[in-house]
Amino acid sequence: MAIVETCPPLALRLSGTVRTALAPFDLSVLETETYTIYALGPNFELGYMNPAWFKFADENNGSGVRTRFTLGVEVVRGIAPPLQDKYVSCLQRAQISGEPIEDNYLCPSPSLARTFRLRVLPLPAGGWLVHNALLVERPHDEPEYVFNESYKDARGLIVQCCSCRRVRHGTDTNRWDWVPSLLDSEPGPISHGLCTPCLGFAFPPAP
Repeated sequence: MAIVETCPPLALRLSGTVRTALAPFDLSVLETETYTIYALGPNFELGYMNPAWFKFADENNGSGVRTRFTLGVEVVRGIAPPLQDKYVSCLQRAQISGEPIEDNYLCPSPSLARTFRLRVLPLPAGGWLVHNALLVERPHDEPEYVFNESYKDARGLIVQCCSCRRVRHGTDTNRWDWVPSLLDSEPGPISHGLCTPCLGFAFPPAP
C-alpha cells in the first residue's frame, strides 16, 4: 500500500502552531521518512503526523486511529495507563535537558515480534518531535494459544500486557500467554497491565 494512498492532505495533519515550531526542520524530509513521525504541542496535543504514521496504522489494524487521533487530541489518550507515566517522563526529560531522549518499546503484531526505538526531540518553540524506528522484527518464537473463557477474570475482563500484549490467565495470574487472535478482535472488555518481564523492561531498576 503506497503511503500517498493512505494519507490525508497536509492541512488535516499539521496545525498552525506546530508548523511554526517545526520551522527549523525540512518538512519534506519528515514527509518522506519511512518510519512514523509525529509532533506534539506543549500540552501533549497532536500537531503533526507524517504519511508513514497513517500507513503504519492501516497496516496494523488501526483504522480507528484515523477517527480517534486527529489534530488537537492528547496523544497520551492512546497509551495504556501502566505506560503513560513512562511516556510523559520521556517528554519531560527531553524538555528539561534540551536534548533528545531515546527509549525502546515493544509493539508486536499477530505474526511478528517487534521492538521499536522512541526518539523524543524537544522543539525550541515548545512541544516535541517524536520519531519511531524499527529495531527488531522477527517471527514469534513462543507457543500460540487460542482464546477461550479461561482468559477472563472474575469480573469478565481480559487483562492484556500493554507492552508485549500477552494475555493473563484468568485463574493463574502469574501466567501470561501469547494469544495472537486478540490483536485482531476483542471478544470482551479489555483491561491493561504489565507482565513481570515487561515491568522490568519498561521500568528497569536504577543502576
